[in-house]
Amino acid sequence: NYQLGFVYKPAKNGSVYISYSTASTPPSVSGGDQEAITDAMGNLKPEKSKTLELGTKWNLLDERLNVTAAIFQNDRRDAQIEVDPGVFAQAGETRVRGLELGLSGEITPKWNVYGGYTYMDSELVRGAYNGVNEGDPLANTPKHSFSLWTTYKLLPPLTVGAGAYYVGKTFGGNQGGAGGGASAVYMPAYWRFDAMAAYQVNKSVALQLNALNLTDKNYYARTNGVHHADFGPGRQIILSANLRY
Repeated sequence: NYQLGFVYKPAKNGSVYISYSTASTPPSVSGGDQEAITDAMGNLKPEKSKTLELGTKWNLLDERLNVTAAIFQNDRRDAQIEVDPGVFAQAGETRVRGLELGLSGEITPKWNVYGGYTYMDSELVRGAYNGVNEGDPLANTPKHSFSLWTTYKLLPPLTVGAGAYYVGKTFGGNQGGAGGGASAVYMPAYWRFDAMAAYQVNKSVALQLNALNLTDKNYYARTNGVHHADFGPGRQIILSANLRY
């Protein structure tokens, strides 16, 4: 496997880059997201993927704020699929094309912000011999996802923060690993909200309170085939102490 990239700086505070890379992974998914290896599949080669990305990075507000943008395409080949009844071959192919936007840094000396948005257009390019779900979105690959987190220093020792996370409609796996199978099983989109407060007691001791999933939202974090899924964690309140020696 290898990676090749080029970076060009059109200005002191910005850069544009392009990169190409390959990767090999164990053969554990059949053209999508169905994890199953049987004796009938015989000796398997690693699945291969290649990624092409074009992006840009800029430092703004006297380098206090960093913004990024990138478009990418990922192709995975040699996925194990059933090419005829009871006959398996590493001929499966999937593709994901997408866009990533991000920002991080200081709006003011007391106010920090971090966020990102990702768009993914995924597709099962070649699946099982019967063509089920070919052309459909891949399992556990939401088209839209978004996050925004911000912190503000109310007092020299006290910082508070809050964040929002969004994950769009996501299809289940199995039956070609895309499109939720013949019944188009999917997980609905959801929002999740978190908050925190941190207090620096002294140079050695800091306390932090985290509240995760504030609204106790019921949501699914991941599908497993088309018959069941994993719930995301419910509301959690975590108090921690950090000691520095």
